[in-house]
Amino acid sequence: MRNLTKEIEEQIQGLSLPDMMALHESLIVSIQEREDQEGIEPSYKAELERRIDEINSGKVKGVDAIKSLEEM
Repeated sequence: MRNLTKEIEEQIQGLSLPDMMALHESLIVSIQEREDQEGIEPSYKAELERRIDEINSGKVKGVDAIKSLEEM
């Protein structure tokens, strides 16, 4: 799976910004739907929602996932 993930990440980097943002939104919706179907621990869901709110409000700034992984 790791090689497939790396290939997908590389393809995503080649997308235009609007396409990347559309993909991001689609993935968020898919994750939320899966959470609803599979159920997640309430405390974990609360933590995720808190972090999402912090990013959406501008309180914290996200970092580029690819760059972050490369630095590891």
